[in-house]
Amino acid sequence: MRKITEEALKVRERFRNRPAPVIPDSARGSRRGEESCAECGGSRWRVVRRPEGDFAEPCGCAFGDELRGQLALARIPKRYQQCYLDAYRPLNPSQRSAFHLAQAYAGKYPLVDGGLLFIGPPGSGKTHLAVGVLVSLLRKGADCFFLSSVELTQEIADKPISERDWALVDRARDAEVLLLDNIGGHRATTVSQDALLSVLDRRYGEELVTIATSGFPDTRTGEDVAEWELHGTSPDTLADRIGLRTRSLLAHMCQTIKVLGPDGRPDREPNMLR
Repeated sequence: MRKITEEALKVRERFRNRPAPVIPDSARGSRRGEESCAECGGSRWRVVRRPEGDFAEPCGCAFGDELRGQLALARIPKRYQQCYLDAYRPLNPSQRSAFHLAQAYAGKYPLVDGGLLFIGPPGSGKTHLAVGVLVSLLRKGADCFFLSSVELTQEIADKPISERDWALVDRARDAEVLLLDNIGGHRATTVSQDALLSVLDRRYGEELVTIATSGFPDTRTGEDVAEWELHGTSPDTLADRIGLRTRSLLAHMCQTIKVLGPDGRPDREPNMLR
């Protein structure tokens, strides 16, 4: 990763001095809705039942109007809008290490040395951690944007130029912090690889922070193979999916963090792991 530079700090300071975004009424919610919240009954807390015991977690309605509006503008999907760091429950040493690294990063921002790349098999909690970091940075006033890698490559690689959503592509290229979810999840074609590379190369040149997740390992040997085989998969490597050039670029842009463990999604908890 490249060290943070004075110029990068100036860019981030420019984001800080922008006028506050206008939150559309449709994204604000209502106080009456909070008082009769189906999740918590207005207490702002809800009980989550897990194998290791019951936990009380802040309800999504506790965010308040402003943060809910920010979550909507950042395009964080509804399923992940309660995946904040405080709600993450590590189940093994790998997840505990990843959690502490994510917490430390969120606490240091914007004095960071690049972005983060969470790699792990399905259901290990990597998207929860990535969104948790993004929400923490939103609370600090960062301009954040969530986008699925599959959606991005489809927008650029699969649509005619006249039908592309260039506003979405420009946001992916220029947002202060981009969370690019499920890198490698798209079809591994030259066109799709080039589409992803074009966005990441722009962000690398402008020293913008990228947080990413991927369900593909870096190698086919040792711990990686054993962990993915436990999930019944024998996947390509990340480099197979996105190309060696893009994987090399990500290595310069992001600290790679492995998030290993069993698939936590069959429990179907609202804050399910991914």
